[in-house]
Amino acid sequence: MNLGILNTHKNFFYKNTCVFQKNVVNLHLNFQTIIITYKILRIMSKVCQITGKKVITGNSVSHSNRKTKRTFKPNLQIKRFYVPEWDEWIVLKVSAAGLRTINKKGIYQALTDASMEGHLNRW
Repeated sequence: MNLGILNTHKNFFYKNTCVFQKNVVNLHLNFQTIIITYKILRIMSKVCQITGKKVITGNSVSHSNRKTKRTFKPNLQIKRFYVPEWDEWIVLKVSAAGLRTINKKGIYQALTDASMEGHLNRW
C-alpha cells in the first residue's frame, strides 16, 4: 500500500518549510480512501530552536585580501526527541551546539530554557 506523501521510516516529511509529524493515523480502506491527520510543527528555516543560532553574514577573504560578502550557516539537524514528562515525541530543528546542550541539561530543561529565552516558536 503506497501512502504517497507519508514517510513511515522517519515519521515525518517536509513540505515547504514546515515539518509535519504523524499524530494520529486513521486508515479507512472503504473505497480506497485514506484519512491521515497530522500535527503541524512550524519551524523557522535555518534557526536552532534550542540555542537560537541563525545565519550570519561576513566576508570571504581571498589570498590577495579581497573581501566579498558571504553567509555562515549553522549546522542544523532535524531530530526527534522523547520528552518523558509529556509522554510524547517532538521534532526539533537543532544545531550541533543545541544537541550538546540537550545532552548536558536534558530535553525538558533545555526546552524550558529555550522557551524562556524565546527561541521556541511552537510552545
